[in-house]
Amino acid sequence: MKSSINLLLVEDCENDALLTELGLARAGFQANIKRVCTELEMTEALEQESWDLILSDYSMPSFNGLQGLSILKQSGRDIPFIILSGTIGEDRAVKAIKAGAKDFVAKGDFERLIPAITRELKEVEERERQRMSEHLVAASEDIFRALLENSLTGIYVIQEYRFVYVNPTLCRILGYSAEELTSGPLLQFVCPEIRDTVEANLKKRLEGTLKSARYELSMIRKNGSIAQIEVHGTRTEYHGSPSIFGILLDVTKRKQAEDHFSRTFHASPHGITLSSAKDGFIIKANEAFLSMTGNAKEDVIGHDLVELGVWANAEEMAGASKSQNRLISLRRKTGELLQVLVSDDKVEVGGETCTLAFFNDITELKKIESQMLRNQRMESIGTLAGGIAHDLNNALAPILMSAQLLRMEAADPKVMRILDVLEGSAKRGAEMVKQVLTFARGIEGKHGIVQLKHLVQDIVTLCKQTFPKSIDVRQKVAGDVWPVKGDSTQLHQVLLNLSVNARDAMPTGGILEISASNVTLDADSSRIHPEATAGAYTELIISDTGSGMPAHIQAKIFDPFFTTKELGKGTGLGLSTVRSIVKNHNGFLILESAENKGTRFKIYLPSLADSQALANGPAPLTLPSGNGECILVVDDEAVIRDIARQMLQTFGYTVLVAANGAEAVALCARNPGKIKVMITDLTMPVMDGAAAIAAVGTIDAEIKVIVASGSVLEGMAKEPREGSVRAVIEKPYTPEKLLTTIHRVLQEKNAVSAT
Repeated sequence: MKSSINLLLVEDCENDALLTELGLARAGFQANIKRVCTELEMTEALEQESWDLILSDYSMPSFNGLQGLSILKQSGRDIPFIILSGTIGEDRAVKAIKAGAKDFVAKGDFERLIPAITRELKEVEERERQRMSEHLVAASEDIFRALLENSLTGIYVIQEYRFVYVNPTLCRILGYSAEELTSGPLLQFVCPEIRDTVEANLKKRLEGTLKSARYELSMIRKNGSIAQIEVHGTRTEYHGSPSIFGILLDVTKRKQAEDHFSRTFHASPHGITLSSAKDGFIIKANEAFLSMTGNAKEDVIGHDLVELGVWANAEEMAGASKSQNRLISLRRKTGELLQVLVSDDKVEVGGETCTLAFFNDITELKKIESQMLRNQRMESIGTLAGGIAHDLNNALAPILMSAQLLRMEAADPKVMRILDVLEGSAKRGAEMVKQVLTFARGIEGKHGIVQLKHLVQDIVTLCKQTFPKSIDVRQKVAGDVWPVKGDSTQLHQVLLNLSVNARDAMPTGGILEISASNVTLDADSSRIHPEATAGAYTELIISDTGSGMPAHIQAKIFDPFFTTKELGKGTGLGLSTVRSIVKNHNGFLILESAENKGTRFKIYLPSLADSQALANGPAPLTLPSGNGECILVVDDEAVIRDIARQMLQTFGYTVLVAANGAEAVALCARNPGKIKVMITDLTMPVMDGAAAIAAVGTIDAEIKVIVASGSVLEGMAKEPREGSVRAVIEKPYTPEKLLTTIHRVLQEKNAVSAT
C-alpha cells in the first residue's frame, strides 16, 4: 500500500478539514488534499484529477455526503468513499453503507478512521490487480485464439471421439467447414481400413494410458480424395473434461515425393546408395547396385564400401570426394572389375546428413569405345591397304601373265613345275592381298565352287609350318568329299580362326585334327538343329585335346567382343566372325566341349552333291582368240603394258598402249573408229582412269571399256557404271580372265558385267 495519497475532502468546515489533515499526517500518510464543499466543486474535481480516497462530511448546508456518493457513482470511478459525521446514528450509518459508502466514521475518531483508510486503499490495490489480471487473461486468450486461427498447421481438440474445436487451417486441409467437422464422429473422416486402429488409439489417450502420440493416418477430404496426415496429440483437460489437444500436418505432397523417390531409387538402372556422411555406413541400396556388386541386401546394409571391397584402387578411393562423374574400377563380389562412373551429393534425411551416391556401369560402353577405336584403326589400315594393294597387284599381274605365256611355249616337265610354283605363288599373293582388303574394308568375296579338301590341305600345311612342334596336326578328309558354293577366302578364315583357337587351348601340346566328310540330314535330324534344313551337307570338324570350356563360357563364346584371353591378346571377334561366315553360307555349326576334355567344332555347309561335274572340277577351257580387233591398254606400269601387249598380240589382237589417261585420249583422237576396247587402270598420274573414260566417251561412244585395277572400289565391283564401261576385272588377272572378258565384251552389245 502506498503512503502518499491523493485525497478529495468534501468538507464545509475549515477547522474539521485541518483536524483531518493533522490526523492523517500523524498516521504517516503524505496526503495531497483538495477540499470541496459544493456539488459543482466535487464534480469538477472528479473530472480534473484522479483520487485515491474520498472523505466526505455527512451533513453540510448546501450539500451532503449521500449526494457526493451519488456523484461518484455517476462518474463510474472506483474510489473508496468514507463518510465522516459529528454524530453517529445507526440509521444514518446503515443508510450510508447501503448507498455505497465504504465506512461511516465519527469526526476525530482517528483510531477507526486510519484502519478504515488503510483497509480501503489495500482493497483498491487488490481490485486493480484483479482487473489487470483479468485484462491479461483476456489479452492472452485473444493472442492464443489468434495463434490458433492463423496457424499454418491444423489444430484440434477432441472430446468423446469427436472434434469440439478445429482451426481454419484444418478446415482448409480437409475441405470441410468447422460446423461439418464438429457435427459428427471424427471417425467418419478417417479411411475405413484404419478406423479401428485410430479408435483404439483415441481410447487409450482419453483414458490416460497413452498421454502423447505421434503417428500417420489417411483421412478423407470433402472432394473424396485421400489426404496423408501426420498428427501429434496430447491428453489434456478442456472445460473440465478429458480431451486431446493436437496438431495436424498435411504430408500428402511429402509422401508423394517420398514414394516417387522410392520408386525412382529402386527402379533406376544405375546403382544408388544412401549412406551416413558421418561413418560411411550404407543405409539403403537399390537393386541395381546389389546386382552391379553381386552382393545381397543383408551383406550391404550397415557396411561401408571399403568393408565390401568395392574399391579396387586405393588411389581412387582417396580421391573419391574430389570430383563428380569420376571413373573408378569397381570390384564385384566375384572379383570381376567394372568400369563405373561415380557421383555423389550430401542430402538431409531425418535431420541427419547423408551421402547419396550414383554408380553408372560403363564397362560395355568402354568396350564399344575400344571397338570403335579399333574400327578406326582398321579403317586407316584399309585406306593404307588399298594403296598397297594397287601396287602389289600391279607387281603380281605381269608375273601371273608371264607364267601362263611361258607355259604355252614350254615343253620341259621341270620348267612346267617351276611355272606351276611361280603361277601358284602369284595367285596366292593375289589372294592374300584380297584377304587383307576383305579384313580391312569388309569387302565381300565372290561365291564360287570350293573344293574343301584343298582348303583343308592348305590349312593343315600352314599349321604344321607355324604351330609349335608339340601340337600334332592331323587331317582326315574323305576322298569323295562334296564341293560347296562359297568364298574360299572366308572359309579359309573360318578354318584358320578355329585352328588358332585350338592351338591356344593346348599351350603344352596336344592333337589338332581337321576332317571333312559328306552327311545327309533327313527331316528328323534337321529338326534337332534350329538352323538346319534337310539335305546334303559337307561336314567340317575341327577338334583339339585342349583345356575345353565350361558351360557358362560356351553360352557366350559367339558374342561379339567376348574373350577369355588376356587384354591385348584377343579382340573377341574371332568366333563371332566364324559364326557369321558360316551363317552367310547358309550353314550352321555345333560346339561340343567340356572342361579338360577338349573342344570340337562341327561345321555344316550345304553341298553340291548332285553336280558330279562340279565335284570333279571344271572342264579344260579353250582360250578365245581375236580377229585383229584393236585393243587399247592403259596402265602406268610399263611391265603390265608390255606383258598385256605380248599376250593380246599372241591371241590375234592389234594392240595400242598408253601410260596414262591423257595418252589414251590422244590415241583415241588419232585413231577414230579403230579402237574397239579400252582396258584401263583407275589410279594413274596426269589423268586418272575415270577422267579418261569420260573423255574417250565424248570422242568415240562405240569404244567399250574394261576397268582393270588393283584397288577396285567395292561399289564398282558390285554395280559397274553404265555407259561405255562393260566389265570390271581385278588385278592381278590371268590371261584366261582377260581374254574371256574381252571376247565377251566384243560379243555383247549393251551388257555390263563385273568379273
